[in-house]
Amino acid sequence: MLGALPYIALSLVSPLVGALLQRARVRRVLLIAVVTNGIACALFGLAPCAWLLQLTRFGVGLSQAFAVIYFPVWTDSKAPPESKTFYMSMMQAGVPLGIVFGYLTGGLLTSFLRTDHALVAGWRLPFLLQGAALVPLG
Repeated sequence: MLGALPYIALSLVSPLVGALLQRARVRRVLLIAVVTNGIACALFGLAPCAWLLQLTRFGVGLSQAFAVIYFPVWTDSKAPPESKTFYMSMMQAGVPLGIVFGYLTGGLLTSFLRTDHALVAGWRLPFLLQGAALVPLG
């Protein structure tokens, strides 16, 4: 369920994202989406119960829908005409490469940082770090 919820949210929200991006200032919408994604990731790392784990994973997918919809449009409109295919493929390659980097970083962190502190131990630390990086980035 935790693996599927971001994709369920992304699928449910995507039809509304285009309309919102046309009506509101794109920069503001993307800023809110990035900050929301960071907060959802951090809250996922802090979640003490199953319903909050599920809610925050849904929030991750909801906030990622804006990037999934807008970034290909932005790349198509801003890339030099002779390089559009290259830029689009680099943007698309970033998704699986980011996932691999995230798994690698999370695996290394959880393997080498052994502690009894609940927030640093186990799977929570990578999500807390991701959230801590995304909020200021926004």
